[in-house]
Amino acid sequence: MADSTAIEPGFHAIHANHLEDLRRAVVYICRQNPMPPLQSETFLVQSNGIAQWLKLALAEKRTEDGVEGGLGIAAGMDFLFPARFIWQAYRAVLPDGEVPEQSPFDKRRLVWRLYRLLPELVGQDEAFTPLARFLDGRDTDLRNFQLAEKVADLFDQYQVFRADWLAAWEQGKDVVITARGEEKALDAETRWQPLLWRKLVADTGSEAHTSRSQIHTRFMEQGQRISEPANPARLPRRIVVFGVSSLPRQALEALYVLSRFSQVVLCVHNPCQFYWADIISDRELLKAERKRGAAHPVLSQIDDPDQLHQHANPLLAAWGKQGRDYIRLLDEFDNPDDYRASFQTPGQKIDIFTDHGDVDNPCLLHQLQNDIHNLTPLQEIRQQQRTVDLTRDHSVVFHDAHGPQREVEILHDQLLAAFNADPTLRPRDVIVMVPDINVYAPHIQAVFGRYSPGRKRHIPFTISDQGQRHHEPVLIALETLMSLPRSRFGVSEIISLLEVAGIRDRFDISEDDIPLARRWVEGANIRWGLHGKHRESLDLPAELERNTWQAGLRAMLLGYGMGDDQPWGGVEPYGEIGGLQASLAGRLGEFVHQLETLWQALQATRTPGEWEALFSAMLEQFFHKVEGQDLLLLNRFRRQLEQWLDDALAAGLEQQPLPLNIVKDVLLQGLDEGGLNQRFLAGKVNFATLMPMRAIPFRKVCLLGMNDGDYPRSRPPVDFDLMAQDYRPGDRSRREDDRYLFLEALLSAREQLYISWVGRSIRDDSERPPSVLIGQLQDHLNSLWTVAGQPDGSVTRALTTQHPLQPFSRDYFPKTNGVGEGEETQPKPLAEVLQARGLFTYEREWRSAHAVDNPERSREALPYQAPEEPISLNELANFLKKPIDTFYQRRLQVRFEDVEDDDTDNENFDLNGLDRWRLDNELIQEGVVKAATEEELHERLESTLDRMARRGDLGMGVTEHRLRTELAGRLPDLFDRYRGALAEWPEVVAEPLPFEIRYSGDSGSVEVADLIDHLRCNPQGQLCRLVIASSGLLTGSGYSKKVRYANLLRDWLIHLAGQLSGQPFETLILAKEEGRKFHFPVMAPEQAQPHFEAILSRWMDATTRALPIHCEAGFAWITSFYGGKKFIGDHERAISEAEQAYSTALDRDTGYLLGAFESPEALMASGEFEALLHQLYVPLWEAEQGKSAAEQIGSME
Repeated sequence: MADSTAIEPGFHAIHANHLEDLRRAVVYICRQNPMPPLQSETFLVQSNGIAQWLKLALAEKRTEDGVEGGLGIAAGMDFLFPARFIWQAYRAVLPDGEVPEQSPFDKRRLVWRLYRLLPELVGQDEAFTPLARFLDGRDTDLRNFQLAEKVADLFDQYQVFRADWLAAWEQGKDVVITARGEEKALDAETRWQPLLWRKLVADTGSEAHTSRSQIHTRFMEQGQRISEPANPARLPRRIVVFGVSSLPRQALEALYVLSRFSQVVLCVHNPCQFYWADIISDRELLKAERKRGAAHPVLSQIDDPDQLHQHANPLLAAWGKQGRDYIRLLDEFDNPDDYRASFQTPGQKIDIFTDHGDVDNPCLLHQLQNDIHNLTPLQEIRQQQRTVDLTRDHSVVFHDAHGPQREVEILHDQLLAAFNADPTLRPRDVIVMVPDINVYAPHIQAVFGRYSPGRKRHIPFTISDQGQRHHEPVLIALETLMSLPRSRFGVSEIISLLEVAGIRDRFDISEDDIPLARRWVEGANIRWGLHGKHRESLDLPAELERNTWQAGLRAMLLGYGMGDDQPWGGVEPYGEIGGLQASLAGRLGEFVHQLETLWQALQATRTPGEWEALFSAMLEQFFHKVEGQDLLLLNRFRRQLEQWLDDALAAGLEQQPLPLNIVKDVLLQGLDEGGLNQRFLAGKVNFATLMPMRAIPFRKVCLLGMNDGDYPRSRPPVDFDLMAQDYRPGDRSRREDDRYLFLEALLSAREQLYISWVGRSIRDDSERPPSVLIGQLQDHLNSLWTVAGQPDGSVTRALTTQHPLQPFSRDYFPKTNGVGEGEETQPKPLAEVLQARGLFTYEREWRSAHAVDNPERSREALPYQAPEEPISLNELANFLKKPIDTFYQRRLQVRFEDVEDDDTDNENFDLNGLDRWRLDNELIQEGVVKAATEEELHERLESTLDRMARRGDLGMGVTEHRLRTELAGRLPDLFDRYRGALAEWPEVVAEPLPFEIRYSGDSGSVEVADLIDHLRCNPQGQLCRLVIASSGLLTGSGYSKKVRYANLLRDWLIHLAGQLSGQPFETLILAKEEGRKFHFPVMAPEQAQPHFEAILSRWMDATTRALPIHCEAGFAWITSFYGGKKFIGDHERAISEAEQAYSTALDRDTGYLLGAFESPEALMASGEFEALLHQLYVPLWEAEQGKSAAEQIGSME
């Protein structure tokens, strides 16, 4: 084992253009010179991805010869952010007590100090007038906090990048110092900044000397003077800076001083082996005399530096500014000659530059990368006359889609193809980066999450960097609880809290209880609001109690005590609650009561200590038995709460009341900040946000969302940021970060760079430009490469695949992708399809949508199966109304449920069809049927409407008044007609009439058995079935009212059955619509029997196949062909009306119609439609009209 004393202090920089080479060097150093026992290696990184990637290399097994591989284990290693480590280093080097654990000038603490000071200062000095203008307006607390955040962020930047300004300000100078060392006086608009800084320094009192800039200055002075640090044990022997593309000068200065005591190794990812700083603007600001990197043999001969950009690589010049600043800043500290010979690295090299790919036969991607590595002059590239072989070279591809969802669908297909084409490619070899992962995460889950592990199209994936605050249920619940004062207490919001296991457990509610709780809440008509007072707090009139939680829970508990009894104390009992499950109502009531208590507690402003106590109590009150990931998240929140309290107290806010909205946002925002422990590189396809220091090499680098305006991401500068007017090398800029990040992504792709963007509008298909960076890359490719065999063709057009709007487009199934002709053909080998660069998809389900259906085969009937039990008249009636559904439900046992989109969070302002039908029938049964006189009718209607109102069925106020009028309005007329019918048929037939029939056909037999009720008789002994229609029998308005035959079918079927029962009767149906009644006279059994048997025969048929008939379409045909006064006998018009009716039905369909006949043409295709409607529906039309269909046509001739 090497002697640990070999870890000599010093400042060492290793440059390489491959991150793998840097990683190999680090592993080599750690292996050759291991740390002493019980001492940790210290790595400074700026992303969890780099940390994870480095750990995996260190953990690799060492090879037999001990030259390659890792250490075999990655333990005893500290991975830290540079800023955090450097603060620890200040504490280690400077004497105890000089550097606090946390500076009062830390951004987190500075915010709250500014929050306290700003309102006091604004009125004191005219210099603060610009701030007074911002603070003047509504919600001054929030404005004050937002301003404090911006100013704290700015002062934090000044401490790192402009320490000289702060030193001048503390001396009383209101100036800024330019990059060239000149002092410039500040104008009246910005003079508040030095004044505010001096106030902050004065306010911190004894800790005034602990700003980062002051501590750094002292550290630099003393660090270069002292022989050893004050606390040597706190400093690691070796500090490795890895995968960092940019460090501020202050950090480099600190590392340079630390190199007197520790070995500092900077691993620098340098895209180019030559000195390349001069090809970018602002070169004169770089002060280093040394220049690491050889001079380029051609470019160094150009005398005028302003002409360099015309000869050098345009991509490096356009995107490399941030990296150039960092690498050149290093030259001020780095003297490679001091350690070149002594520092142990692989091959004893400190400049490890190698070409990308196969130098003799490079692909397009490697040519791009090598041009940057070798700083190839443009003239030389032109002379090479480069071409791209489209069949062989897939190293750079562009995909143009219509939206994020389509981008992800296309990526899924392309990745499946890549994994199939290359068995060595694994999911972990692919990284997908997007400008904002929160925008893409739902699309990624929808597309990649569709296929479960084990299925052929499953691709394992992981999403990093997602904001947990709006993603993790326990944090969403936490935010809901903290936002109660602004909540409407909507049903969906409150019930969704119970979806979180920890909250359910606290109130002893199981997961299985939730559907029941939902049903009760809906049944008790709870919509929103705790109670009337809560609604009053939202500026609504007082005493609006209906549809609130309080009203609904009272109804539940009263229903439990009394059942469906009379109202008590103005509360209508909800009688569904009883038995062993009844205690759930009590637990639900307790849950809502605790929410109310919290709602009241959160109303007031409180001091930080009081808020901390309240939120800690809230966690105890609402969460119980939390485990796993939820426990980790809640513990993070607890730590965040403690940290915030420390920060607020340190800033002097002990007695300052703070509003909830500010405290809540600060606490929850902290949960979204990612640290170095986020999961990354989990052996799956990685989806991540494009972030600095993410340039880990992957075989396939995919960039999605490269849209103009979205990338480079723009972050509007604060208008009072003085750094924006005075650029210095090393200054951070979001746009420059993103440009360099794109360069790093290009350089880190080993086999393919895949780029996609939304290149077409999803609304009108208009073209949309890609990001300016993609534009620059495409211009570069077009100017220096041509397509092999197409000298005039555009390279980028050839490399770009334009995708259709829909994933099921016919274009994805071109005949060229198949072997031979015909729809049943097999696909070509994948390699051929990929070479052709055409469209393809793995979503084979869509292929059948474009296949030519074989109607004979697809409509083949199944064998008939006789039902085990007799069927009822209701079943037959349902068949007549929905013949196609019968096949699915009866034979295939398939039920398509309509997706419920009920609005459970708002009270009724109108009734939907089902609710109106339910309330109508309740009024008819309670009022019209039971009342003996008009006075009794009105009394019954009023009491029933009152009960409905108490239940919350009618809404409130104007809505209630309107619905009462609408519901009761038509009933006196119906009552008169009903009493008239009762006078004609005074006696009730006590026993229902039994009906049984057995029918045998060619394919088998069926039995029908049922009871026929609602029969009455007159003094002559004749029978009549008297019914009040439960559904509307007319549609339309005015003179254009049409009969809704579908709603007469059940009564018509019972009428036919009655004629065959041995006791024939007539049928009288009273419609709800004014003055309307329908009458079916007695029929001879021999006349009714063929109709009934035809229905039974077709029912048997409908259980073996989907019958090409539809009720509404059938009656549309009949009323047009036989009943249309102008168009009797017009066959074309009848077909057109039927098709239109079927199209309308398709729009409302849940799946039955689309599955059987996806269009009106498909319904008519077999030619059976008209024969079926004549068998099933024409007899009803004839009975209702009282005339024969044949006669109608005959009269026309």
